[in-house]
Amino acid sequence: MLIGYKFLNDEEKMKRCIFALVFIISIGIPWSGVRAQTPLEIDQLQVDIWPEYDRPEVLVIYHMIIAANSTLPAQVSLRIPKAVNSPYNVAMKDVDGMLYNLKYDQVVEGNWLKISFTAASTELQVEYYDPGMTVEGNTRQYDFQWPGDYRVDNMNFRIQQPFNASNLQLTNGSLKIANSALGDDNLTYYSVPIDGAIDAGTTFDVPFSYTKPDDTLSYTKTGQPVTPSTDTAPGTGLVPPNNILVFGLAAGVVLILVGFVWYLNQRRLMISAGMAGGRRRHYSSPKPRKDENPVSFGDIVFCHKCGKRANSQDAYCRSCGAKLRISDI
Repeated sequence: MLIGYKFLNDEEKMKRCIFALVFIISIGIPWSGVRAQTPLEIDQLQVDIWPEYDRPEVLVIYHMIIAANSTLPAQVSLRIPKAVNSPYNVAMKDVDGMLYNLKYDQVVEGNWLKISFTAASTELQVEYYDPGMTVEGNTRQYDFQWPGDYRVDNMNFRIQQPFNASNLQLTNGSLKIANSALGDDNLTYYSVPIDGAIDAGTTFDVPFSYTKPDDTLSYTKTGQPVTPSTDTAPGTGLVPPNNILVFGLAAGVVLILVGFVWYLNQRRLMISAGMAGGRRRHYSSPKPRKDENPVSFGDIVFCHKCGKRANSQDAYCRSCGAKLRISDI
């Protein structure tokens, strides 16, 4: 019983050690449903603005890179003008470099259309056509509004001057065109960087104007109409880089639990074997029959009459007094 008690004591200690280890590991796992997520931040945002490209409206394209310290998969909500009705495309860039469509929800909030989606990648692209451009004769004016949904560390606007247009200029004196460059499509692009980080909640406008004598769309000259990505992002096949540790630690916990079950089973077998050994009967050496000569096992002699043990030097049995037949052995 002392052996069994020792096994149970060791088993209890092992239980406490394993449970303590599992508890420590579980604290370090960033469970998305338990731990508060890091507020989403955007590391880089380039906003392409293409007026009259393949539609009379203004095509707006967000190229977003989520900050590395943000939790993936990320819950993203962006506000775009309500007049858009619905975005043209919401996509993420997978590890193969391809864009995949994402499912999204949308709801109207005042003058905005709020779109919400889940992204397992840090690189995102959102496209929409804004009908908010005004046309007065040969003059076109458009005002892009940033609603300040997230903090952006690096923001840049790139405005495409339409085919056969000229005199593109900003009408907000606080913003400056940094440079202009001729693209491979023979259209001119103007870069408007925003100095410093933009905190969440900070709103501003990027208004500009240009002159254009006709309604010719740019893509008719470049031969490159905008087409959305057709593939849907694989939901289960993606393993977010920041969550690889989650799966590794979860696998470790499973292995620990399997080892714990194996340990308990082995302990039970050892305890059962120890208790069974303690219940074994002990048998004494067979006694000689009374009508037989005393049996000798080396120096051990038994009386032929009562069967009691006697010393080899004894002549008479110390129990019944019968004369031992030592001479006959």
